[in-house]
Amino acid sequence: MISTASESCLVTAPRLNGLVLAGGLSSRMGDDKAMLAYSGKPQALCAAGLLEEFCDEVYISVRSTDDHRFPGESLIADSLPFSGPANGIISAMTTARDRAWLVLACDLPLVNRDVLRELIAARDPGKMATAYISHPNHLPEPLCAVYEPRMFGHMMQFIDAGRFCPRKMLIECDARLIETRHQDALDNVNTPEDRARVEGILQGASGKNLRIRYFAAMKDAAGKPAEEIRSYARTAGDLYNELNQKYQFPLRHDLVRVAVNGSFQAADVTLSPGDEIVFIPPVAGG
Repeated sequence: MISTASESCLVTAPRLNGLVLAGGLSSRMGDDKAMLAYSGKPQALCAAGLLEEFCDEVYISVRSTDDHRFPGESLIADSLPFSGPANGIISAMTTARDRAWLVLACDLPLVNRDVLRELIAARDPGKMATAYISHPNHLPEPLCAVYEPRMFGHMMQFIDAGRFCPRKMLIECDARLIETRHQDALDNVNTPEDRARVEGILQGASGKNLRIRYFAAMKDAAGKPAEEIRSYARTAGDLYNELNQKYQFPLRHDLVRVAVNGSFQAADVTLSPGDEIVFIPPVAGG
């Protein structure tokens, strides 16, 4: 059961530890996401610094005790034989069963102290967890959330059943889900295109207002024939990848033609503010 309403709670809040998730494989990025330096130092260390403001103790979650990326930092290695963020979270909870854990993934570089302050202010220790609702899918965001001690048993039931998705663990538990005024902060950075967009935001680059038109299966996936958006995409290919993460288009990017302001262009064409972009799927028949 999921609760989205604010409820008064007399439960004493357990003390809060912080956990930076930095054990991912970064296969889509091609570079170690934990070591990307958006602001001069590895993002995992930036995230740890944010958590220190709100937590008694802060740890970095890693895959193995042989991880030497973060000398001098407090580490918690995955303790169970499966990969994924749930391993990092449950391994941390195992080390301090009486603590709640403020979890932050290293691939959320737009999360700032205001986002964390908002989350903690809404925390309900009477629930198993407090998490943001992520848009546009309206599902819990498990990688920026507070996990209370009694979430441990619920997670272990999932793991014992061979289910390892932390989002589903939140969906099927008594969690408090909240809206945020900082939705862009919950955008995961998993690809080079994501990275370029976020670097533009963090460096103060201005986005472009673009008009997008869709046809056929792409129109069905987007649920609309056209829209106007603000994007930091540099090229038409970058824009397609950005939109594909949102709408999950049924076509590979190399099967789709792109027209910019009425002229067919290559995917690496540079976009300018005010451009109209049309993505055209292959035409059936012959």
